[in-house]
Amino acid sequence: MRSWANLTGFESNDIAQFRLRVLYHLYTYGWQAAASAFGVPKSTLFDWKRMYEQSGKRLNSLVPVSTRPHRTRAMATDPRLVEFIRCLRAEYGRVSKYKIRVFLDEYAKSLGLPGYGYQKIAKIIKRNHYFFEPSPKQKHHILKVRLKSHPRETAPGYLEMDAVTIWHLGKKLYFITVIDVVTRFAWVKLAFSLSSSQTTLALQEFRQQYQPEIRAVQTDNGHVFDCCAIESNNEIYVPFPAFIFATPYK
Repeated sequence: MRSWANLTGFESNDIAQFRLRVLYHLYTYGWQAAASAFGVPKSTLFDWKRMYEQSGKRLNSLVPVSTRPHRTRAMATDPRLVEFIRCLRAEYGRVSKYKIRVFLDEYAKSLGLPGYGYQKIAKIIKRNHYFFEPSPKQKHHILKVRLKSHPRETAPGYLEMDAVTIWHLGKKLYFITVIDVVTRFAWVKLAFSLSSSQTTLALQEFRQQYQPEIRAVQTDNGHVFDCCAIESNNEIYVPFPAFIFATPYK
């Protein structure tokens, strides 16, 4: 069976058959004629001749071996960051590499580690098969009229704030996210807890990095954003000149 496999490997390999024709020409007319006829260097001719004769003139010895290096570069990853990607995808479904990077950079900064690029995140997802279906959404009884649509914005400054919770290594990680609905500028802050004080600190830090004027902030009407709005005389204010829109309720 081994001899038949070797013969089959030779017959299906064009390079091995070419080497055999060159060697036949070398044995018949000499190495100079073979080198001139086939354009093969002298050193290569004698390398083929040595391998062919040392193997007992087995045809399979002319089949080229793999040129893959014995030592290859391995992608260096931190297991905590890899597990973070898995937890995020497992809890929220097929989150794209662009969204993952915003959260991953903030988490890596808290560990004192450099973040990963888009391509590296994509490789980690593909190699580890981190493909999960999103969890089914729970139906809630709406007590108030749902806001059907939001105003169409064309100028920067209209922000959406939300809080994201991720189970990671047996504990909860809390993130406060801010995104500009026009420019799609996304910003994430790792918080100690989901509280109004943490939201205020995150919003103040975001203002230092966001250049356009903030015109409005839209939230999900959660208790985390209570401190961002102060209701007075039927108007809603924030600690800076902008309006708060609470959705999904009017």
